[in-house]
Amino acid sequence: MFMDIHDAGGKIQIFSHKDTTPEEARALLPMIDIGDIIGVTGIVRRTKRGELTINAQTITMLTKSLLPMPEKWHGLSDIELRYRKRHLDIMTNEDSKLRFQQRSKILSGIRRFMENDGFMEVETPMLHSVYGGATAEPFKTHHNTLKLDMYLRIAPELFLKRTLVSGLTDKVFEINRNFRNEGVSTRHNPEFTMMECYWAYADYEDIMDLVERLFESLALSIHGATEFPFGDKTMSFKGPFKRVPMPDAVKEATGIDFLAIKTDEEARAAAKAAGFAVEKDWTRGECLAFIFEEKVESTLIQPSHVTHFPKDISPFAKEVPGEPRLVERFETYCNASGTRQRLLGTERSRRAAPPHGRAARTGACPRRKGKTAGRGIPRRDRPGHAAGRWPRHRRRPSHHASDQCAVDPRRHPLPGPPQQGRLRTTLFK
Repeated sequence: MFMDIHDAGGKIQIFSHKDTTPEEARALLPMIDIGDIIGVTGIVRRTKRGELTINAQTITMLTKSLLPMPEKWHGLSDIELRYRKRHLDIMTNEDSKLRFQQRSKILSGIRRFMENDGFMEVETPMLHSVYGGATAEPFKTHHNTLKLDMYLRIAPELFLKRTLVSGLTDKVFEINRNFRNEGVSTRHNPEFTMMECYWAYADYEDIMDLVERLFESLALSIHGATEFPFGDKTMSFKGPFKRVPMPDAVKEATGIDFLAIKTDEEARAAAKAAGFAVEKDWTRGECLAFIFEEKVESTLIQPSHVTHFPKDISPFAKEVPGEPRLVERFETYCNASGTRQRLLGTERSRRAAPPHGRAARTGACPRRKGKTAGRGIPRRDRPGHAAGRWPRHRRRPSHHASDQCAVDPRRHPLPGPPQQGRLRTTLFK
């Protein structure tokens, strides 16, 4: 009788025969099921085909599996069960096992890279009395001793900013768990891991350079090379990545020059003439961002930085010099035609123009529905009172301080408090 036993290091074949295995040990064989944990001792040899094999001399039942395992040849194929019972998924699918091993290497690789680059890792509170740092519905809990309602954090941003303000460090990061009480799917989990960092006296160009060096370092540590196959594609994480302004990308794909368009009415008319279904109250910037997502995003296969977002969807961001309708914000895309991976990076400063006033003027902020709309934001600062709404392609609008941008003091020596670059990347949802 032949069987395989597996552990974290791999598998080895077990051979049981009456000439080598005592009757007491052979009597145990009919009671062994897939998923049982057993101990085997014997003589190690190689078969005629070269497979490493143990001639079993003793077999010990260490732990009995009380529930039946999934069918051994096809593994766990039900998607819902795979996500609900990860231990079964890992036990029966080698791809899932490899994915979790690589995930661990990615997290440790990010931590090692950031520390080597001079960033300090900190831990910030998980329970917030006032949640903020993103637009999302929170999970609510209650502190019995303090008799206080609290929220699981939706982002670590506010506490990381306070770390910079304290002067403890100029470069800070956290790998953290976040909780958003919203939709769930095989690609979106209400509880997820995110790395968020802040870098004082840096701008979004510096953050783009940081992203490129980080991704290149991770590719080398995981795959041993900056180029590797992914499905039917070959991905390259060798910097520098392609950097393309959003208006230029849309113009190349559709012929619509949004920089030449002056009014919202002209933008909506141009979008409709090109066959895009836009709504009657969308602004020029919302039309631009919508067409980008519909027409351009799926073409971004290799890692690419998309820059110069419209101010309408990022009202807190610093304006592009010479083009006040665009802002210095970037998002990094990779394999956008498949499972989309997107990374957000911005820079900002408190020295920027009053953001909520700007949001109200541009009508860039959404109307949120329900009893929790605007909760966690002081009433005087709630931009949700402004007219206008977000197109469907911006489910997490960037109207919070998290997307406010700054001037690089080395390139634009203007008075004001220190600037800071910011990187937020969702690692695994």
